[in-house]
Amino acid sequence: MELLIRTAEKSDYGAVHELLCCLHRLHVSARPDVFAEADPMTEEEYASLLENAGKFTIVAQEKEGGVAGFCSVTLRSPSERPELKKRTVAFVNDLCVMERLRNRGIGKRLLEEARNISRRKGAESMELTVWSFNRAAYRLYREMGMSERSIILEQRL
Repeated sequence: MELLIRTAEKSDYGAVHELLCCLHRLHVSARPDVFAEADPMTEEEYASLLENAGKFTIVAQEKEGGVAGFCSVTLRSPSERPELKKRTVAFVNDLCVMERLRNRGIGKRLLEEARNISRRKGAESMELTVWSFNRAAYRLYREMGMSERSIILEQRL
């Protein structure tokens, strides 16, 4: 499959929104105690995301078709906390590929391009949060060379 990885545009909202809704349904299904049934991103929020200089969103587009996946990243400025080293971090907010197109390398291509863009923008590392129930995503990130930096533990009361 031939793919074009490009910067997201306002006209991509419908496809990106559909992917976000799919991702959100996964989270709601796995952790209804944490995630509420809600619209994960309005069109206005999407437009604001695209205009924010500290964020970028890229899409994978099928050569003869629509958007196959997307990745959204926030460049986090160095922390003001004195006990932490000053560094810029690229934080992957969302990465999602259409279910029918998974396991074809699209997520890898998106993450590779996000990594390249982040380096060019001065990021020293890339970070993300993956929920423990999302094993496929965890495997992808490990295959891409990411490692655990911290683990959040939880006890329901």
